[in-house]
Amino acid sequence: MGLAASGRGGATVSVSMHKFRGPGEIKWARERPEVSKEDGKVAASGTFSAAGDYIVRVQVNDSSGEGGGGFQCCWTNAHVKVTIK
Repeated sequence: MGLAASGRGGATVSVSMHKFRGPGEIKWARERPEVSKEDGKVAASGTFSAAGDYIVRVQVNDSSGEGGGGFQCCWTNAHVKVTIK
């Protein structure tokens, strides 16, 4: 997944990984993986406790943090389907 490592004025972004749906638990190697300053890419890995279809929610926040300091700016979510056999 590629992201801009910095936004307007050089503000950094953070990424967090969450289980949205699925039959088991996910243990993330890092719930908040690092965003590469060189290319803006993120690599995440986790251990799934059960086989099946999962939806992983990836949340990206700008430097204002979760909830934008009390205002819902500036963050976004992506939902990624993962199938574990």
